[in-house]
Amino acid sequence: MQSRADTHVHTKYSGIGHLGFLRFPESVSDPRDILKNAHSLGLSVVCITDHNSIEGALRATEEVNDFDGLEVVVGEEISTLEGEVIGLYLNE
Repeated sequence: MQSRADTHVHTKYSGIGHLGFLRFPESVSDPRDILKNAHSLGLSVVCITDHNSIEGALRATEEVNDFDGLEVVVGEEISTLEGEVIGLYLNE
């Protein structure tokens, strides 16, 4: 069986990004809206990987049962001195 996944998705819990002097939200998407979209696209897995937070992913896990066949992977895009690292299957 073949599955489709998006392994790098940000929610409104991802914080503020910077580009030069510009500041902007990394995402304005609500976790439930992301799940609706992923389900409508036929995805099997969506990895919520907000910047330095798992809040959006945890909220998505509370709602995922409303979307048959969809799995949420709790992740985080973690800032380090060497750059950013994606962590998946996190619980804290």
